Amino acid sequence: DDAKTTIVDARIGLGAVAPTPLVATAAAEKLIGREVTPEVLAEAAEAAKAVVSPITDMRGTREYRVHVTGVLVRRVLEMAIARARGESPHVRPGH
Repeated sequence: DDAKTTIVDARIGLGAVAPTPLVATAAAEKLIGREVTPEVLAEAAEAAKAVVSPITDMRGTREYRVHVTGVLVRRVLEMAIARARGESPHVRPGH
């Protein structure tokens, strides 16, 4: 929104965690119309984890890929929010 505190609209796309790319509609719905808080971002990350169906292969286990989905969704949301606010996204070295 204009105050840069509430998410007006959101879409979350996920790749390499299902047979085809996914639109995580339930995760985006956790954000829309809500004030940005760490708890709201965590809810969206958990909802994203709930829709993935990755496989275990030589690059990682199913459990690892589900976990990383939540971590990356949260990080990307934090970066997108920072950019929307005109801030420099905080990127942790090695992440």
